Amino acid sequence: MDNDPIRTAGRETRRLERLGSGPLVCILCGYTDPVALIPVSKAWLQEHGVPRSLLEDHPFYGENHDPEATVLICRNCHAVVHEGLLQAGVSLLPEPDPVARVALMLDAEAVFFEALAAAKRRSAKILRDVVRKEPVQ
Repeated sequence: MDNDPIRTAGRETRRLERLGSGPLVCILCGYTDPVALIPVSKAWLQEHGVPRSLLEDHPFYGENHDPEATVLICRNCHAVVHEGLLQAGVSLLPEPDPVARVALMLDAEAVFFEALAAAKRRSAKILRDVVRKEPVQ
């Protein structure tokens, strides 16, 4: 039971304003709950002793290879993708040779797309299951 719905609505309005207008969803698992999203930089969180956001920027190609190419995913999916990079032997260390760096970036991209493909298959299954349960009209 909400003891003060007006204050709750005010908090929700302020929270949504801070989050901005961009898509705030993990593209791998679909997490979107704005109550749990923290719209601040990782540096700010560390400076203030706050745990990392539930949604994180994942450096698509690896931070040392291209730090500006990021995608927003939840912490759980970020951990899964990072483990996939380690299992695939994708080095995240700086690579001075441009050809070797591009090869690492392509490997990192493949790992991410494999995770994305698995997520899309899960979403498709959920939709098929919903359709099967709907009554025939």
